[in-house]
Amino acid sequence: MCRLYKLLSIPITIPGLTISLRSDSTESANQITLGILDRAQKINMSVAKQLIVEVLTNTDKYKNKAAVDGDAAKKGYFNLKDDAELEKMRSAYKEVLGAQGAEKAFSKKYGRALEEKQRQLLRPAMSNLYQNLANTAALCQDLEAKLRQTIATARVHMGKALYGTKYAATPTDLLSSTGPLSNPTAANFPWPTSADRKTACAKPDGDDSTKAGNALATDVVCICIRNHSTGHDMCAAGISPAEANFAASRSPANAEEAFEKIVAKCKPGSEKITLLNIANKLTAAVQAVYARMDKNGITAAAANGGPNGAAKRFNFYGITALGGAAPGRVATGATTHATAGEGVCIDYSAYLKPTKGIPWINNIEAAAAELKKGKELFTELNRELAKAVAQERQMKTLPIVCTLLTPAVTTAPTETKYKKPTVEEQNKCKLKNTIAEECPSKHCNYDDTKKQCKAKPGT
Repeated sequence: MCRLYKLLSIPITIPGLTISLRSDSTESANQITLGILDRAQKINMSVAKQLIVEVLTNTDKYKNKAAVDGDAAKKGYFNLKDDAELEKMRSAYKEVLGAQGAEKAFSKKYGRALEEKQRQLLRPAMSNLYQNLANTAALCQDLEAKLRQTIATARVHMGKALYGTKYAATPTDLLSSTGPLSNPTAANFPWPTSADRKTACAKPDGDDSTKAGNALATDVVCICIRNHSTGHDMCAAGISPAEANFAASRSPANAEEAFEKIVAKCKPGSEKITLLNIANKLTAAVQAVYARMDKNGITAAAANGGPNGAAKRFNFYGITALGGAAPGRVATGATTHATAGEGVCIDYSAYLKPTKGIPWINNIEAAAAELKKGKELFTELNRELAKAVAQERQMKTLPIVCTLLTPAVTTAPTETKYKKPTVEEQNKCKLKNTIAEECPSKHCNYDDTKKQCKAKPGT
């Protein structure tokens, strides 16, 4: 039960988001998303239309949100919540320009605003990427909200499992996932207003939230404290409540003090418990409780087949002396392990025979189911954050490769003009005497064999 106490009371840690630069990052998904959107907005501003730039730079004409909303041509490009958002956008645009007094990190990395021709070229693609990124960011924020709500719901079940329904009805800050589950006030500890151990532990009752079976804290006291004034060493040595005689009526405050003394003996664990593994560990711890039922029976006399038979004993948790008498779940000083029907244990028959389930175990199982949902949401959140980062990277790339999309304008080389030669000039350059038609007939004959002219005899 120490194991269950620790699992139920520790904070539920959301692991570092893998999209972060550090695996131990404490940034929430919302913080990461807002950072991505902030950078993406500046990149998108670098290709903004001139009418948008006019609103961002003309502070005299567009003093506030009302002035922007009053200009029909400009209003459609702005969905301002208030004046503060307008000022935030102006501050961001100054960073894009690297203006005096503005942060220079962005302008140093991406350069000053692009020329209008480049803006026009990039604007459709950039607008599409920014809208896709905004949609992904909204999904990330929604997933994180659902994740935190799921953890809060699990935490309520964990509070009910450990300290009962009365504790879980307290303010929700007690059930915060960022810190250990707070101890209940003495008045809210699950114990009857005035009852000895025998009365509080003997007959589990699902309708009485102060009786055994409803809260793990009650059952820890029932298992570790005897119906006696001394010898409360069933779970660990040295457990000595200030009001030690639990054979007499004890208050919720007395039981709460005894509980704190008991759990202080629980050994600290070294394993790291996070959202990703706590559900499985809770389930395993519950199975360990079921596995230990009927494992600590001590035969003091011939067991009665009815009250102490095998079917009955499988519902016993703790140390019990088996005999002919029905178990009384009372542990007195000298007879804890000897008197038949006595024991430091709980009989869960009232919950297990009708298959209603032990209430605090039911709450643990409900918490585990919520935490499994939380793990799935966390996985989906990580996936969408990775998508948002990829979309931001695409937006960053566009301005950088802009020069490839709009090559620099260069002076065209001077065209060299050529004069077309006349027919006479062409004839001067033509090769002569290579065909019969070119052979002068007055003084020459054409030698068809040698394919050339030759002089006529006597010339």
